[in-house]
Amino acid sequence: MKIEKEKELFIARFIRGCARALKELQREFNLTEKEMEWIKEVLRKELKRVMRNVERTKEIRTWYKKPLRMISLSSRSFTLSDLFKSTRSEWIRKTIACQKDLLDSIRDKLISDSLFREYVAGNPFTPPSLLEKLADDDATPVRAAVAFNSSTPMHVLEKLAYDKDVYVRWNLVFNSNISESIIFILLQQPDDYEIIKDVTRKRLKEIKNKKNKIIKSFQKGRRFYVSQI
Repeated sequence: MKIEKEKELFIARFIRGCARALKELQREFNLTEKEMEWIKEVLRKELKRVMRNVERTKEIRTWYKKPLRMISLSSRSFTLSDLFKSTRSEWIRKTIACQKDLLDSIRDKLISDSLFREYVAGNPFTPPSLLEKLADDDATPVRAAVAFNSSTPMHVLEKLAYDKDVYVRWNLVFNSNISESIIFILLQQPDDYEIIKDVTRKRLKEIKNKKNKIIKSFQKGRRFYVSQI
């Protein structure tokens, strides 16, 4: 189909446009040819994914004219338009960091880059041991990403509840695994904005309601089991 051919041409052009950024990345972090091939394949797959919902050739052609120098991404879920909200170098680093099967050798080499660390810290497939180390990072966005990550160990979340930066604690409120004890710690912080307090109280209600539903479900299941004996 014509649309599929247009997509392939766009992807090929975009990867060629990343050649300089890829060479700089390889030189800066001493990446091997094998590691570079893995990165290029990851970029191709990501481009195919974000273009999956594009249905018109005219829509693709408009992207050829758009610059690749705007603001950095705030979302970890990339779309086609997001490609043009960061430099090529930034987009490459973010895409690599968010991979489920990120190679350990690449992670170890790029971990010195603060932007890469931020997205690795937000990756749910990052090893818990590394998340624990990143929780002590000097960069606030990195610690905030660890606080939001649902794979972060509970004892690390408890430590982040005492973080000096309100941005970190704000991200912690929205962690899907946050416990009542952590919420009580957050509510005791004297310098938090009132909106954070309000959201934290709402999260506490959600957790309590969820816990009550689980208890009722368990009790109902136990009654059913007893009646079968």
